[in-house]
Amino acid sequence: MNITRNWRPFAAVGCSHAHHIDPVARRSVLKFLKAFCRGKGAKRLHLGDFTDMEAFMGGGSGQGEPIAPDIEEGLAFLEEGAFNVVLPGNHEDRLWRLAHSSNEVVAECATMLKGRIESCVKKLGAEMVPYTGVFQKYMLGTGLFTHGTIFNEQAPRDMGEIYVEADAVFSAHTHCPALAMARTTRRTLSINVGTLKKYGANDYAKSRRKTLSWGQAIVYGEYCDTGIMPTLYVQPLAATLAGEEWRLPY
Repeated sequence: MNITRNWRPFAAVGCSHAHHIDPVARRSVLKFLKAFCRGKGAKRLHLGDFTDMEAFMGGGSGQGEPIAPDIEEGLAFLEEGAFNVVLPGNHEDRLWRLAHSSNEVVAECATMLKGRIESCVKKLGAEMVPYTGVFQKYMLGTGLFTHGTIFNEQAPRDMGEIYVEADAVFSAHTHCPALAMARTTRRTLSINVGTLKKYGANDYAKSRRKTLSWGQAIVYGEYCDTGIMPTLYVQPLAATLAGEEWRLPY
């Protein structure tokens, strides 16, 4: 008896952070998506924090970098990558929360920006999975995708142990590409897709030793209804600093 499984390509990135994205990483990812994620059923996933929304920190204090280039660059990357699955992260969630702010100026601005994101996703014909913290998940075969909620040294392992319904869990959030195996009988593989940000882009993180483990990465592979086969590519730091193109297989 022959059993055939209809394997289809997928690729996922996260934490590109709009105008903080590394131009070489951006170009390399877009080129790879175009070459690899083709055909019926191909999935291009963004796992959140495609914007930064620094001005909406602290309840919408307004302090931080300009909003216009932030939203423009974030949405442009979604459009150029033709992402068809979008999972907003905690940075985008600032807009959803502050759309109900008691400060009318903050609420109006957050509502307008939230609407722009929703319009962009609709224009792409993409699926959007609302940011609901630990409850946010998108299943692809036996793989589960989410932005991520844990930020510690064992985040990859712990993420894999939260979602026991999956063979593989994919997240972003920490900016640290990693592979870990859950301590469960299912042995769920947990993969963090890192970030696409420029090296040393955020001033707030420059004094944190943990920042040294940030890395540019992408996960890709194939999935079917009953399985998923992922590969994690991490751009070496020396190559990042030298501005070298990513050495992806396509």
